Amino acid sequence: MTKAEINLIYAGEIFMYSLWIQNQMADLIIFKNNPELIGEFLDSPDNVPNNIQSIRISYWEKMFKTVMNEFLDLYKEDLREEDIIILKEIYHIRNSIAHTNVSLGRDYMLYKPSGGEKKEMEIKKDLGLISSENDSSAFILKLDFTNKDNRMSIFDKIKYLDEKCFSRLCNSIGLTHSRIR
Repeated sequence: MTKAEINLIYAGEIFMYSLWIQNQMADLIIFKNNPELIGEFLDSPDNVPNNIQSIRISYWEKMFKTVMNEFLDLYKEDLREEDIIILKEIYHIRNSIAHTNVSLGRDYMLYKPSGGEKKEMEIKKDLGLISSENDSSAFILKLDFTNKDNRMSIFDKIKYLDEKCFSRLCNSIGLTHSRIR
């Protein structure tokens, strides 16, 4: 298998885990907004009740950023600064994978965000990227997930959101975290 193919596999894995993060955020939104559904949900471990499933499906149709912004607004009093920073990093990584330029002739992928300079500045800030004052080149992210340290850093952040942030928020609303994992 070539390095380009391995990079593609890792990108796919990271992307799928970001969808998992999105689904957990959606469930946390649903149950915070509808606490009366928690008991019914917890009492049916083998099936998701239809009324809850229909709300879930409506969130499947939403973009990550839409779900994230609703989540951030709803849980603003419960989130730590670290939670927000990591969540925004995962959002940008997920978005860059979703809109990347893929070539099996390169060991990496390229992502050029749309939205102009304002969007580029947001990404640089949220990902902690620094550019020099004299940098006049186009802002393009090089995505190489074959670098184990970089890849494991992303997975550690996903693990943090799941095991620390989302677990804590589930406890705060009386929801068993393992049910939305």
